[in-house]
Amino acid sequence: MVLRPFVLAYLAGVVVAWIIRFQQIQKYQRASKPTIPPRELLIMFVWFIASHVIPAIYCFAPILTFANYPLILPIKIVGIGVFIVALWLLRQSHVDLGRNWSPIAEIQTNQILITQGVYRYLRHPMYSAHLLWGLAQGLLISNWLVGYLGIVTFAMLYFSRIAQEERLMQEHFGQEYINYRYKVGAVIPKLFSNQNG
Repeated sequence: MVLRPFVLAYLAGVVVAWIIRFQQIQKYQRASKPTIPPRELLIMFVWFIASHVIPAIYCFAPILTFANYPLILPIKIVGIGVFIVALWLLRQSHVDLGRNWSPIAEIQTNQILITQGVYRYLRHPMYSAHLLWGLAQGLLISNWLVGYLGIVTFAMLYFSRIAQEERLMQEHFGQEYINYRYKVGAVIPKLFSNQNG
């Protein structure tokens, strides 16, 4: 058995991420089961395989070793730091969003526009957290295939959902959301925006 400690550290972070998400899923209430479009469901499945299953197999078995490359220890330590930031951002996004969170692109009953907490700086901080998660996967797993499949597949999911989510928010909140979008970046903070005006 091949044991790769930094891959194991990555997998431990994945477990923490799912603990965070499971706590929010328990709070999610809807009269009917949410319907996820087939294309989006397929991308989510591919992302799950790329960011969970393949790294887990790679951690303990000598597979895909032809794509290994050397990565110095400080870079992997940075990867741990990036994943810690991603996990914090994921949790704080859920805390700040509260019961307004939904696993699909939808407007919930009595939903309000959250612009405080991490949402003061990012419109979609959960996506930011997952992109950081994908970056951490690449920094911790020194394999061109296993390391970067996560961020590539999540980017596909992001681009398949973001336009619909933006449209729904603008239709529901109108000018309030347009103003918010002007001031606040989607997944990267705007460095020169007027937060007060």
